[in-house]
Amino acid sequence: MTSKVLKQGDMLWQNCLPGGICLFIRIVSDGEEWLQDNWDRTPEPEIFEVLHPTLGCVEEPSYYFDLFEDAIARMNE
Repeated sequence: MTSKVLKQGDMLWQNCLPGGICLFIRIVSDGEEWLQDNWDRTPEPEIFEVLHPTLGCVEEPSYYFDLFEDAIARMNE
């Protein structure tokens, strides 16, 4: 995902099943607290809380999402 600062209500595309459009709610965890205790390991990804049309409110790692505009641009290539 690009380095855009996400705001509540931004549209994201979920790249894992069931997939589709989600609305960004907030960042639940940015991995900093985990990194303080595990400084010698790869940091955990940010965890996003999103609203999915069929799953409802879920928390998923940020690597499962792309900005909606980026996903559409890739589909049109």
